[in-house]
Amino acid sequence: MRQIWTPWRMAYIRRDKRPGCIFCEMLEAADDAAQLILHRGDLAFLVLNKYPYNNGHLMAVPYRHVDTLEALTAEEAADMMALVTLGIRALRLSADYGLERQTSSDSGTGESAEGVEEPSSLGWKELAITFSVAIVFAVGLFIVIPLAVVKYFEDTFSNPFVFNLVEGLIRIAIFLAYVGLISFLPDLRRVFEYHGAEHKTIHAYEHGEPLDVEHVSRFTTRHPRCGTAFLLVVMVVAILVFSVVGKPSLLWLVVSRLVGIPLVAGLAYEVIRYAGRHQKGTFARIVSWPGLALQRLTTREPDAGEVEVAIAVLQEVLRVEAGGEPVPQGVASWRLAQESGG
Repeated sequence: MRQIWTPWRMAYIRRDKRPGCIFCEMLEAADDAAQLILHRGDLAFLVLNKYPYNNGHLMAVPYRHVDTLEALTAEEAADMMALVTLGIRALRLSADYGLERQTSSDSGTGESAEGVEEPSSLGWKELAITFSVAIVFAVGLFIVIPLAVVKYFEDTFSNPFVFNLVEGLIRIAIFLAYVGLISFLPDLRRVFEYHGAEHKTIHAYEHGEPLDVEHVSRFTTRHPRCGTAFLLVVMVVAILVFSVVGKPSLLWLVVSRLVGIPLVAGLAYEVIRYAGRHQKGTFARIVSWPGLALQRLTTREPDAGEVEVAIAVLQEVLRVEAGGEPVPQGVASWRLAQESGG
């Protein structure tokens, strides 16, 4: 079973079987790409298996309903064989192209075997630069700017606690504005849908419900232990922790915030953990409410395919935690098949 472990097929096995012919439904649909139809021939068509046991499983299907190969006419059999040959060629071309890109990426040339220039994968230098720019941006936006503003009005905020409170409120306002702005980006909408699917799946698992689309979809997209809620709690805890620092120079204020990140993050983690374990308690509800409200921006209602991906990922994690070997290609290939089918 280790070789053919395919958790994505459970969504097909467990789902309610509709009456009628699934292949006729595919043909009647307007969008071939959404139905995974690769080619329509004269007497048959070529389609990808949405729930395959192995990668790239193609099916040649006749338009006419027949129950055996012997029932095919000579013309239908010939058309299906031509489609099978066409599908094999397409798979080989796809595999060769992928191998050429991998080979050129490993060699660092950035060119395929045909000499066509292609973008190479990011090396450690590019990753280091990207990571450094992101760190500088985050420190400047969420630490330096709030501190610079309150430092400019330092005489107005004579009390150290008020000084840190205003700094924290500015940081929270910048964070909320940032999340609100990126939520309008079309590319991130799908990310937020997967975020919601993840929360639904975790809810179902924690409530002991079956991990299938029908049961998982019933739960909310918001979760008290969400990473978004954690960031918000971090900012609130920081107000209390950094109040003891006082009002030194801007440089020392920035240094204190950077050095104090592990302490603040640790305390915030314990708060989130407590709230997750005591969700019905008054304190937990008060602590969780801002984060749950913020998740209105960072989660979206997922479709069935996205829920299936979240379920497959969780099942893989649970299987590995139980002592199994990781099978990352399985979940990844299933997700790619889903994406290619819309």
